Amino acid sequence: MKNGGDFMFFVFLITIILGFVAVVNRLNLLYEQNKIIIDILENALNELPKEDDINQ
Repeated sequence: MKNGGDFMFFVFLITIILGFVAVVNRLNLLYEQNKIIIDILENALNELPKEDDINQ
């Protein structure tokens, strides 16, 4: 039974590590997508006419 318990603990550890890696990858993907959206918004804001141009 000792060997079986060690094996289960090993599988449990691998599962935890893989889950952690998956979460980190997911967060990284979300960050990349949001960065693209933020870049698009910044470009759109830069395209808008400035207040000085409107007042003239």
